[in-house]
Amino acid sequence: MADMYEVSLRRKLILLFSSIFVLLIGISIASLVYLNNTINKLSSFLDSNMYHSSEQILSTDRDLQEVALSDAEQLPHEFQSKKITLFALFAILVSVLLLVIVYLGRKILTLQNEKLEEQNLYQLIGEKMSDFIILTDPNGLILYASPSHSVILGYIPQKGVPLSNYIREPEIAWAKLKSVVQGTPRTSELRMRGSEGHWVWLETKVTPVQDSSAFPAQFMLVSREITQRKQYEERLHKLAFYDHLTSIPNRAHFIMYMENLISQPPERRQEVALAMLDCDRFKQLNDTLGHLAGDEFLQLLSGELQQTVKGVGQAFRIGGDEFAVVLHRFTSPERLEEMLQRVLQLFSKSWSLQNSASFHTSASIGVALYPQHGNTINELLHAADVAMYFSKNCGGNQSNLYDLNMEEEYIEQKNG
Repeated sequence: MADMYEVSLRRKLILLFSSIFVLLIGISIASLVYLNNTINKLSSFLDSNMYHSSEQILSTDRDLQEVALSDAEQLPHEFQSKKITLFALFAILVSVLLLVIVYLGRKILTLQNEKLEEQNLYQLIGEKMSDFIILTDPNGLILYASPSHSVILGYIPQKGVPLSNYIREPEIAWAKLKSVVQGTPRTSELRMRGSEGHWVWLETKVTPVQDSSAFPAQFMLVSREITQRKQYEERLHKLAFYDHLTSIPNRAHFIMYMENLISQPPERRQEVALAMLDCDRFKQLNDTLGHLAGDEFLQLLSGELQQTVKGVGQAFRIGGDEFAVVLHRFTSPERLEEMLQRVLQLFSKSWSLQNSASFHTSASIGVALYPQHGNTINELLHAADVAMYFSKNCGGNQSNLYDLNMEEEYIEQKNG
């Protein structure tokens, strides 16, 4: 494609300069013919005048006749000499002009060839390199997309289409990108849609290309695929913050979640309820039906617990048969009590397992409120644990709000 374009352009330039060359030669020849005819007419006119003058002089003075005849004989030779000199100067001028045109033509062709070679080199680099290059205008319209995109996306982004049509992340929206990236490059992680509807992770360096003004004239995005790395990061994140058995958030996730809630500035701070849950008779399930049945029960319970508190809080598996529920979207004590009763009802039912066995359980729940019962995670955990043990000692299947009077019984039970 580039070779055909280069040949076509070269032919057009050669045709242009050939036309100019022929035109100049035609003008030069026409000018010389016109000048020659004009000089010949002038010479004939002067000869005629000299002849008539000589006839008049002949009748008056024989000496003057000889002088006039001598001048008449010399005048055509002088005109011929002047004409030759003028033609020679004109020819030299035309030759110099033609040489200048030829030189400029060769120079333009040379520069054009260098430019085409440079473009071909850049295109070759863009096509052969493994990175993915996109060049956009200031409004985010694609000016160029390297063919390497087809390897990971299954297509090449189209020229003239907004880049935002291919990108998932809203933070890379073009208006925001232009405001953030002014004079310095910026590296972002973003996803582009593949031809089969999947999303491909890319690490992209966005560089503004400046022109003579203070604002970027273009943006260049150089990307490399990091899908595999992001998958590894996601797996590590799940291993670190999600329980491997039930797939719900674990204790580490619980700590991070609580820290985020209680570290909010005063104007955004909200009341938080921490409910600690312990399954009643879970040890009996493991002893009678086995640990596999116990694991299956925990998986079923975790999924339903997540659905029960969805939209009002978050459930976590702290360890064993102990769970934590953080509630922070309630507007009144009555609303909080309603949520806790829904959790109790979830536990107070018969569970059917895959081995056709059924199991009936309940829960002992202890609740601590932030900031009434503590300002740190450890203080809230302690208060919720005290209230949970109080519920268990009272027979289970109930929830109780922490009270300072529960501390003495809790300490005695721990020491005992």
